[in-house]
Parts: sequence; C-alpha cells; structure tokens
Amino acid sequence: MTKKKINLTAKQLKFCELLGRESKYSQVEAYKMVYNTENMNDNSCRRESSRLLANPTIATTIQSIKDEMSTLHKISVLSDKDRVLEKLREWIDPVKGESVPNASIQSAKMLGDTLGLFKNVVIQENNSKSSKEIIDELSNKINKINTLQAKPDKLH
Repeated sequence: MTKKKINLTAKQLKFCELLGRESKYSQVEAYKMVYNTENMNDNSCRRESSRLLANPTIATTIQSIKDEMSTLHKISVLSDKDRVLEKLREWIDPVKGESVPNASIQSAKMLGDTLGLFKNVVIQENNSKSSKEIIDELSNKINKINTLQAKPDKLH
C-alpha cells in the first residue's frame, strides 16, 4: 500500500508534528516555534495558528500523527505487560537451586502496578434510558394500575 502524498510545506509539517507528537504545546506555542513571529502580537499568532488548524489537510495530518502515537504507545504497554507476565511465570517455577532476587520481584510488581495488571476490573453496564422511554414506561404502568383498579376482582 502506498502512502498518500501530503502537500504540506516543511513548516506546516513541523507544526503538525509538534501538535501531533507533543501534547505539551498549545497551537500558538507550536506556531511560534515554527514560524517567524518576531513582529507578531499574540492575537496574530492565535489567528494564524487557527487558520492552519482550519486547513483540512493539516487537521487530518495532526490526527493521523496522534493516532500513530497512540498505537505506538499501546504496543509499548502491551510489550511491557508481556515482559512482566513472562518474568512472573518464570519466577513461579524457578529452576532448582536458583533464587529470584527480591529487587527483581519488586521491580516486576512496580511495573505491573503501573500497567494496571493487578487491578480488579469491574464492568458496569449502562442501562440508562431516555426521558421519553421512562415517561412511556411510567405511563404504561399507571394505565395497568388504573385498569386493575377499574376491575376490583383482578386485584387479588
């Protein structure tokens, strides 16, 4: 699969990289880092950075960079989880005569805690209903009650 050519200038691409890879920069800070803003006030920088972000190619490029970074982060976390689990499995059944250093176990535990490996997970279902659904349900129940009250022999 070939990559689609992105028609961005080097400065536009650098702007996208700063906003896509680095979450520590605001759009104005990224703009100031890339472009010559010596003779510009903050409002001008804000306006020009907003103009850049309004460009669909730039917005798409930033989002694709963020998606790529997210994928790389997930891969890294999974790799770390696999490493911790592999070590813990090795240590469960150590080779005879081989002891596991306490520092190694503590390190694995700390990394596992950081990755959330040892947390209990509670799945909570969201059975929320819209206000219309609740009103309809209550109306149906009230109608049933009224019907039953109209026929007293059905109450018992």
